[in-house]
Amino acid sequence: MKDYIARTGHFQCYIPSRLEIAGKPEYSIFPLNVFISRYTVRDGKTCTGSVVYEPDLSSFEYDEATKIFKMNYYNRYNHDYYLVMIYDQENKRRQCDKYYKEEELGSADGLDDWNRFFIQVGFLKFKQGETCMFEEVGQKTNAS
Repeated sequence: MKDYIARTGHFQCYIPSRLEIAGKPEYSIFPLNVFISRYTVRDGKTCTGSVVYEPDLSSFEYDEATKIFKMNYYNRYNHDYYLVMIYDQENKRRQCDKYYKEEELGSADGLDDWNRFFIQVGFLKFKQGETCMFEEVGQKTNAS
């Protein structure tokens, strides 16, 4: 995964590498994984929460008629949270829908610009109660 490229307020964005599977070049339109993190200051200490969404290769779909690819990515810590990554080959568009069970929590949509699209995906953030890794990082800071 490349270093974060955007950091505004309590939001950090990461641009994933492409998914590469020998003999399956069609998978390279999807990311290796999706990493989302947020940070905050608690009791004067910087803390970060992060989650990795990992691909479910068995969910890969391609609709020949519409030229649309889809694959699900599941929260490593709780599979009730997941992303549906969609690529529209004909219109060169990407979409990412975030769900908790069957409830849609948010969506990112954009042209086929890998970096800009994954910045939008990062804005989907965590939802209240979403399972993530939470840890203190760095030294004590002055909270404003």
